[in-house]
Amino acid sequence: MVLTKSVHPDPGMEPLTREQQIEALRKNLTVADQEKICARHHIGRATYYRIIQAFDLKNKVMLDIVQLAEANKQAADQRAEQAAASLKKLL
Repeated sequence: MVLTKSVHPDPGMEPLTREQQIEALRKNLTVADQEKICARHHIGRATYYRIIQAFDLKNKVMLDIVQLAEANKQAADQRAEQAAASLKKLL
């Protein structure tokens, strides 16, 4: 018998609201990331914030923002794992 990962979401976990998703994006992006996106797409900061508030995943700029935030989150998670492993070695 093969054990597989369940594809059904945990009934106790509710999906994130739009506001929570926007906050998660902002949490995983730095000011330097914001400036990089604005320069790459030739947009101003006001337009950048309007795009995030609209949260339209069909927008190319929004997709770029999400990809950068995801990359930052993965890097932060990886650094946290390395720090935990380093602490275990010291103890």
